[in-house]
Amino acid sequence: MKHELIIIPDVHGREFWKAAIPFIEAGSPAVFLGDYTDPYSSEGIGNGDAVKNLSDIIDVTRAHKGMVSLLVGNHDLSYFGMKIGLWSVSADRYCKRCAKQWHRLFVDNADLFSVCKLFRIRGRRFLLSHAGIHPEWVNGLSLFDQVDQNDLQALASKMDELFECSLHSTVRTDFMEALSVVGYMRGGVAPAGSPVWADCHEYVDVTYAGVKQIFGHTQQITLEDTGKGLRIVPAMAFVTGGNYCIDCRRCFFLDGNGDLRYLDTNDKV
Repeated sequence: MKHELIIIPDVHGREFWKAAIPFIEAGSPAVFLGDYTDPYSSEGIGNGDAVKNLSDIIDVTRAHKGMVSLLVGNHDLSYFGMKIGLWSVSADRYCKRCAKQWHRLFVDNADLFSVCKLFRIRGRRFLLSHAGIHPEWVNGLSLFDQVDQNDLQALASKMDELFECSLHSTVRTDFMEALSVVGYMRGGVAPAGSPVWADCHEYVDVTYAGVKQIFGHTQQITLEDTGKGLRIVPAMAFVTGGNYCIDCRRCFFLDGNGDLRYLDTNDKV
């Protein structure tokens, strides 16, 4: 079975992504959907482990130049700027002790990171980001007034341009502010969250013509009672309105027909 694109959701220091390495080495491109930082202590992963894990991911990306894309999540952006409040996107499990290490990794390798990617496979188009691009978020921003808001390629290009400019800014930009927008479903005050904050349930009635979105951010958790406590097991993706939320602690891939599948079982989502 052909692996046209390997997709790796929220890492948070976990090592499940390493299952994708043989496929990358065999020539399949791969995309990480962000959130490399801020591990869950309940999973037995320390911040130091997660720092090393991101360093390994960057090494794999550098070693396979042009084959691996790294997207950013809300947790990651907290460490891009060391100036307090510059990228105030998430403080949940923020680690002050490791902040300088995270910051150095992100800043030294900023050229590897972007907000979203658009792929085409056998005529089918897929937009990948950490949390999805919601039209309610786009429509409320003057940043995109000069862009055809139905043209996701143009939107993706504009976001990368704004992200690049923000990376080199010493003050808080409008795009930094926009990425901090949180929707009602996550306790925010906006109709929909940003591409690093939107909840998957915000997409129940949202589609872009001819494009399927694939994102993470909203945990899809399966728990198993072992008799000695609960164990997290690989979860199933959440499908809504033709969009896929795959924050499932497992890797996925798009096959030669453009169908999304679980990497460990080859089953279609």
